[in-house]
Amino acid sequence: MPLPKAPTPLFGLPFHDWSPDIKQAYFNGLPALEEQAASLREAAKTDPCGHLPELVP
Repeated sequence: MPLPKAPTPLFGLPFHDWSPDIKQAYFNGLPALEEQAASLREAAKTDPCGHLPELVP
């Protein structure tokens, strides 16, 4: 069951079935995720293998 602190619903659950608070939490978290991805992308340019463990949850 998705929660505002962990807003990702089950894989394959259609977006339109998400509750409004889960949708909002998900979209509010996107900027931080984009920032993290950009940071890892830049770090990987200098040391691709050194940052691989950070990509695995």
